Amino acid sequence: MNEGFHPAGERFWIAVESLATGTGDIKLRVAQAFNTIVVFRPAELPPHVRPDFEWVIRELTRRAPRTPRESAASASLFRRRATSAAKIAQKIVHICRALNVPLCDMLEASDDPSKLKQTPKKGPRE
Repeated sequence: MNEGFHPAGERFWIAVESLATGTGDIKLRVAQAFNTIVVFRPAELPPHVRPDFEWVIRELTRRAPRTPRESAASASLFRRRATSAAKIAQKIVHICRALNVPLCDMLEASDDPSKLKQTPKKGPRE
């Protein structure tokens, strides 16, 4: 494990990737992301992210599944607006950033064009 990273950080990173690149609408992507992080109990996370994680759990376990194949997250999101799902997604991203601060800082630094190595542009192929 790299210094400065919490063990749960990797799973939250996977959840954020699912939010960003997964298929389906925001409700489906939030449900998929939640299925990645629901394996944790709040006590397993650092104290500074527990309230946010507990809020996510409450929001995504409000309703029981309607069928054996449905998750609590899907059932809870079924009648919610996309804007509600987006707020939950933002909270998951916030937790991920809090758990992966060194990695997020490194990625933000690479977004600064002055810090990127410039590669010469190639002309059209002949």
